[in-house]
Amino acid sequence: MSNLIFSDDAGRAHLAPRLLLLGALVLLPGCDFSVANPGPLRDADLDDPAATVPLVTSARAAFSSALWRVTFVGAEVAREYVQGGRIFTTKLPSIPGQLTRESIASAFWDYSVRARWVAEDVVRRFRANLSDFNTSPVAAEALIWAGFANRLLGENFCEAVIDGGPAQPGSVYFERAEQFFTEALAIATAAGRQDLVHAALAGRATVRVHLGDWTGAIADAGAVPLDFVFQAEYHSTELEQYNQIYWSNANQPFRTHSVVGTFYEDYYQQTGDPRVAWGQDPEVPTAEIASVPWLFQLKYRSREDDINLVTGRELRLIEAEALLRQGDGPGAVAILNSLRSTIVSDHTGNPIVQYPVPSSLEEAWTYLKQERGIELWLEGRRLGDHRRWIAEGVPGATDDMSDRIRLCFPIAQSELNTNPNLDLQHADPINPAYVQP
Repeated sequence: MSNLIFSDDAGRAHLAPRLLLLGALVLLPGCDFSVANPGPLRDADLDDPAATVPLVTSARAAFSSALWRVTFVGAEVAREYVQGGRIFTTKLPSIPGQLTRESIASAFWDYSVRARWVAEDVVRRFRANLSDFNTSPVAAEALIWAGFANRLLGENFCEAVIDGGPAQPGSVYFERAEQFFTEALAIATAAGRQDLVHAALAGRATVRVHLGDWTGAIADAGAVPLDFVFQAEYHSTELEQYNQIYWSNANQPFRTHSVVGTFYEDYYQQTGDPRVAWGQDPEVPTAEIASVPWLFQLKYRSREDDINLVTGRELRLIEAEALLRQGDGPGAVAILNSLRSTIVSDHTGNPIVQYPVPSSLEEAWTYLKQERGIELWLEGRRLGDHRRWIAEGVPGATDDMSDRIRLCFPIAQSELNTNPNLDLQHADPINPAYVQP
């Protein structure tokens, strides 16, 4: 998929070699090689009702481009894998595990902000030009993409900046996401589109968790079936739309990450849980860095593999966490085990081992944190979980994040350079669990 709007300069650059050739050919006698340059697409053309489906496709594509980038870096910071190389064009942090402006490119911010803006602009256009906006399935889908684009920013970025405005708390993104999902729910209901109803409810449940609205989150989650899945789409027809978590590590020629030394290395060896499967190649034993054994993830096995945005299984985890917050450890673990009972081990062909009855609430929290890490592995969700658990001081063991200066992407240098409402020396929030070495 391609974006719909191209700059005039980009268009001229693309056409220049062809126009030079045509200029030479017109010197040939008896031939008419005249050509009319249509110029850039007019903004008003995007308001044509015939453009509704392409516009939603553009929002979806912009989101997918942002998601793989954020997931690619966030997974390394969250210890879902470790660095294995530097050949891939999109680099992991130059200082492993550290999200600072100096160690990452501005592209992660730029693509994510673009995804939000594109989706919200599509909603704006539909609101202004669709006479059936309040009952239109395509309007509901546009609102859903605006909701997920804001959630991506809220879960992974430290602060919110809206269209050149000042820095605001990152929770602003979650508030916006909730509004978009709520409106999408009303329109999808009016349109009779149960698939979009479930997507809006499921998305809203996940952002309500971050807003601390557990009553609302449970109500939304309970209305969505266990087998529900909503995904970001990826394709092999265009590099920008590859699943590049796979592509960056497919040995074609990139080998940029490895699960060696992570929780997932040992856990998969012990259980064979296919949700966190990884493999080895005896003919290629190391990543690009020769000292790093290449244990490659197998969650994604092609450039076309889609990435989950929300599932009914995640919603059951929300219900389990809500029980923990009420002090019900055994009830929460019973939900975790009901999910685990559906997973068959790659090693034994039998259901994976269940969690034992927790001896304490702290142990039950440890199981919940582990299960979320397994279920949502490599989906761009782990940083948001770590931040909210640290901020709330909930019990339970998980990966030690005390050496990470922050667990969110800072405002990019590109934004500081162009936004008059931001100081060039803007101070980014620090991980409250950070212990300076």
